[in-house]
Amino acid sequence: MKRVAFSATIRIGTEPDRLAQQNVERARKLLNAGDKRGALFEGEKALSLDPKNKRASELVATVFPVVKAEDDAVDSLLQMGKESEQKRWFINAASEYLQVLKLDPDNVRAKIAIKRIRNEVNVHAEKYFQVGVKYFNDGKIEFAKNIFSAIALVRPEHKGSQEYLKKIRGIYTKEAEEHYYTGLGYLSQRNYDKAEEEFRAALDIVPQYNDAQKYLDRIEKARKQNQSQIETLLADGERFERRGSLKSAQIRYQKALKIEPGDPLVTQKLNALNKRINAYIKNKYRYGEREYRNRNYKTAAKFFRAVLAIEPGHSGARRYLRLISKASHGKTNAYVDRAKQEIAAGNLEHAVAILDSALSVNPNLKEAKDLKNQTVTRLNSSQLIEKAKSQYLSGHYLDALEAFNQILKNDPTNQDAQDYRKLCQSKLNDRVDDFFNRGIRFYTEEKYQLAIVEWNKALKINPYHKGSLEYKKRAQNRLEALNRLK
Repeated sequence: MKRVAFSATIRIGTEPDRLAQQNVERARKLLNAGDKRGALFEGEKALSLDPKNKRASELVATVFPVVKAEDDAVDSLLQMGKESEQKRWFINAASEYLQVLKLDPDNVRAKIAIKRIRNEVNVHAEKYFQVGVKYFNDGKIEFAKNIFSAIALVRPEHKGSQEYLKKIRGIYTKEAEEHYYTGLGYLSQRNYDKAEEEFRAALDIVPQYNDAQKYLDRIEKARKQNQSQIETLLADGERFERRGSLKSAQIRYQKALKIEPGDPLVTQKLNALNKRINAYIKNKYRYGEREYRNRNYKTAAKFFRAVLAIEPGHSGARRYLRLISKASHGKTNAYVDRAKQEIAAGNLEHAVAILDSALSVNPNLKEAKDLKNQTVTRLNSSQLIEKAKSQYLSGHYLDALEAFNQILKNDPTNQDAQDYRKLCQSKLNDRVDDFFNRGIRFYTEEKYQLAIVEWNKALKINPYHKGSLEYKKRAQNRLEALNRLK
């Protein structure tokens, strides 16, 4: 009859997928209340209405094995109870039937059996009570609880059993709280597996422990969010790999692995990427060595810097860059001397070009910088603006900005210089952001010295960059704290 009415409901109007969703919601509520069988019934009902309902499928897949295991346990306990009855071990039988009712509160066979042995348990209540006390004193709390519960079932007025059951509830509550607070500790560390284990242990002891269930629901939500983040990071990493931005891809995979340590797919991708990165570093380093031997120091330095961009601590690349710096020192001095000769001859543009060559070898050479600044100021506005545009197009944005500022100092209304100055500032802001973000990456990886190097680069362009100033101070404080611990 119910089946006919149910079919009629579908025909009349409410669409199956909405009905299925209502069943799923009821199933979730029943599951939260500890009624797994009711939850399974509603979940299966939802699937009969909408076989593609993902939430219903997940719920049934989760609950069915649990209910099946409990059903098997119920059958085993009923058999054990029957055997205990035959041996006239009535308290054992009562205990086993009580365990059946704990798993399946509506079990008719257990209820009938308890009613059948009620008088026998009642007659020997005091004898069983002493056995329960002994179990309690020996630390066998579960055995004691089963005995006292059996006595309380047939003699609710039995004061001794009620008092011991109260003590046992206190013990269980304390144990449940210990698991609960341990779970909170794991949750604060984002160790969801351990936290879930502890919260479930608390619920096993006290099934109505609502706070533990609340945090289990939060863990489920957090896992879904984490999975979404991991999928996004994986997609980003794969996109960077296709572009050849191996370091950026590596950072994404590492972030994903921090969210879910041991994730097999992320681990596989990161391991494969690391092999590519190692091969890339090996090739760049080999090319750098070749160019160094051929005295092509500028090209060699590019290869070694490419290595350090991926692996900042690479000792070989750092050593070669130091050697290149020493070799370049004499070269830059020669450039400066030639520039001075050109200045004396009045060839200011040629002098600036020579000084640019010196600075390309050693960007931090103070004498070349000062001499270039002095020479640039001597160029007329027309010559200077063309030179500044060339510097901008060559990517020397800081030099170009200085030049445009000098032009505007002499000619504040020069629209061309104003426009290009804005473009330079935009490019430099992007570089500041890049240096700052690289610094943040090193900071989160606890590579504080490398982070400070990046922020110093940003501050060289913008000495007032708030983020770089703040995080540089934090990194220095952490380095000092680490040094004190040594």
